[in-house]
Amino acid sequence: MRKAIVYASVHHGNTEKIVNSIAETCRVDIENRTTIYKKENRKESFLFTVIN
Repeated sequence: MRKAIVYASVHHGNTEKIVNSIAETCRVDIENRTTIYKKENRKESFLFTVIN
């Protein structure tokens, strides 16, 4: 079964660094949704979801 992390890293790229580390360690795919997240004018600073 394939696993993926879907995330948005909006401010300083810290979420992206964490997600990349998790993805490398756990061997999962990553999906960057930062552009969509910003277009929706979202205010939360941290977002990621693991899809199993």
